[in-house]
Amino acid sequence: MIDEYLYDLGTNENKQIEQLIENYKIKIPNYKFEELYSILMNQPSAKIESRILKILRCTVYNGQSLSEDLLYYISSSLNGNNTEILVKILSKVIENGQILTEDIVHIIQDSFVHTDINSILNLIQRLAEQYTTFRNDTIEILFNKIKTYPDILSIIEIIAEYQQIPINILHSYLNENLSNDNILIVRSSFIILQYQILNNYIEEPFEFLTKVLLPEIVDQDKLTKEISSINEYLGIIRTLISIEYFQPNIFQIYPVNQWSRECLCYDLLVRMGIEKNPIEIHRFYDNLSKLEESKGYELYNEERDYILQFLIEKHNQLELNKINQILISLKDISVNRLKSNDFNWHNNLSKYSIREHVIKHFSLLKYSYTIINYIIDLLTYVYNNYQSFDIVISILHCYSELDELVKFLHQVSDENLTIEKLQKISVRWL
Repeated sequence: MIDEYLYDLGTNENKQIEQLIENYKIKIPNYKFEELYSILMNQPSAKIESRILKILRCTVYNGQSLSEDLLYYISSSLNGNNTEILVKILSKVIENGQILTEDIVHIIQDSFVHTDINSILNLIQRLAEQYTTFRNDTIEILFNKIKTYPDILSIIEIIAEYQQIPINILHSYLNENLSNDNILIVRSSFIILQYQILNNYIEEPFEFLTKVLLPEIVDQDKLTKEISSINEYLGIIRTLISIEYFQPNIFQIYPVNQWSRECLCYDLLVRMGIEKNPIEIHRFYDNLSKLEESKGYELYNEERDYILQFLIEKHNQLELNKINQILISLKDISVNRLKSNDFNWHNNLSKYSIREHVIKHFSLLKYSYTIINYIIDLLTYVYNNYQSFDIVISILHCYSELDELVKFLHQVSDENLTIEKLQKISVRWL
């Protein structure tokens, strides 16, 4: 059937092989790709070329790889009349994990450098996400187009993480933008600078760091004199230019290596609307301090700052109680769990922590994983309904025998016990 459709490629309007490939996930044999390539090389009509490209787009969206000859043809045609679909094909090829040869990457960069086609930027971003090493002229054009296409900054940030940017290009850009009135440009420029410094691509980092536009209330001289670690210095600056709300006396009360922690905490508390609520502030700091103690964090700690930055980013999705529950959960599990893309990430986070407690409490040598997972599910149900991690762990530790725990958890589920009842039970262990 595929042979018939390919034969009628330019003559039969009613037969759409691309629809068949897309709807039925049909795989095209390699020798058919060779035939399609031969047709393309014979300069077919615009209609036939368009249909072949649609076929190729469907095949790569089905996960198939393309031959090097076809990829060479596609990349060489980027400046023609079918740029949009060619970019989509190449972007999907890269996303699928197919490695492009240096020649093809070179052709793509040529197309970007010598044309003003915005869609090719998508290809450059895809290549950057695959840690492709770019030519200097490509990097220079990226910087030159920032004012026209501000989103290019996000691409340069990716490149700066793994590739050295020519110092003449970097120097010119940073001198102009580290003190820009637009804080978003300052933040992005600093991220680029930070990556280059951490990769030891810049010999004199303070030549640039002292030009970063910090809030007026920050004593930059004090920061420079009292912080000797470049990583710590970078982390503190990253915090100072990323937050929106400052408590002015923070910089007088606390040592410099505690600025990042206190600034992030205050910013989060303001966003949650509790910066003037002493009870809620105490509860938050108590949970944070217990987490810091369990993890061994010092006054400055990048991982702790990451947690606070994450909570600030997600604050619109969270109530204060959930923030406290997250801090409690993180005592027992890796902070990397925060990087999950799951929609239900918060409840999953608690489930991971509950799992750690259950496994410690009940020996895996005595009980099977099936039984342990059942207990975890029951305790997770309690957590999801009562939103109190402390109560969940208290219930667990009230029972040394698994059967008794299961019986009680069924009672919680069947009778819908009030949180007051559960709290009375939890007092037995706390």
